Amino acid sequence: MTISDNIEVLIIDDDQDVVDAYQHLLEVAGYRARTATNPAQALAQLHKDWPGVVITDMYMPVTSGKEVLQQVKSLDNSLPVIMITGHGDIPMAVDALKSGAVDFLQKPLQPAALITLLEKHLPKRKQLIAHRKRLQQTTSYELLGDSPLMVKLREQISQTANNNKDVLIEGECGTGRHTIARLLHSNSHLANGPLIKLCGTKVERTPDLQRAMINARSGSICINNLPAMPADTQRWLCRFLLEQERLGKREVRVLAILEGTAEAAVEKESLVPELFYFLSQVRFLAPPSASAQPILRPYSNIS
Repeated sequence: MTISDNIEVLIIDDDQDVVDAYQHLLEVAGYRARTATNPAQALAQLHKDWPGVVITDMYMPVTSGKEVLQQVKSLDNSLPVIMITGHGDIPMAVDALKSGAVDFLQKPLQPAALITLLEKHLPKRKQLIAHRKRLQQTTSYELLGDSPLMVKLREQISQTANNNKDVLIEGECGTGRHTIARLLHSNSHLANGPLIKLCGTKVERTPDLQRAMINARSGSICINNLPAMPADTQRWLCRFLLEQERLGKREVRVLAILEGTAEAAVEKESLVPELFYFLSQVRFLAPPSASAQPILRPYSNIS
């Protein structure tokens, strides 16, 4: 049995009196809350698309708040966790933030501060889950198939589309690589920006790519046959992407398509290793066999 999607807040603390007080506070404020004094039992009821916020105490005898945080993040890295810690534990709270907590509160708990955090993080979480469900419906419509590879592919698209990371898409021709790229763009924060399509064989020198990147600003660029670009142009692209990541400012999202595997292209020295290593942070593999190939719905802009 999983926690109902009607529940907005899960409160975890080993002190029953404390969780009862928290629950009463939240219900008075109009929130639907559930409490748990056993972290393991509470975590077992969570699912990755639960549209709520977890609030957990830092100090608990069997399972610590940091362990709760780690388990929640392994379930869904985007699920918000608010830590509650005692006075004087700021270093520990900061460490929790670095580990993925969205915020922390100190005891004694100030009701207004807690409500403020829920007003901040709960709508974002609900919006994210609604977006995921819409994307799952879209991918199920456009990428058909019940094989484990297709199921995994659809799930990966749903999880990746909205994070705007650069992507490497591998596979044979006709297996839906361009459809994957289009779905990633159209369901991202950059969807209102352009989706520029570029073939690596037409990039004879670095300025050709630079002009295309300018046209793709505030959107995405889909580069087909990436290894066909000159090596110096690939190195320029790698430096450009690294600088974007370093500055935390994404002007263009790169959706790189190649036939076969990237490792094979590196071995043939047609793909620059440093560009491969950067793009390999997020990889998609279009199912290769005829039985696993996606059945694509008609779409006028598929190239």
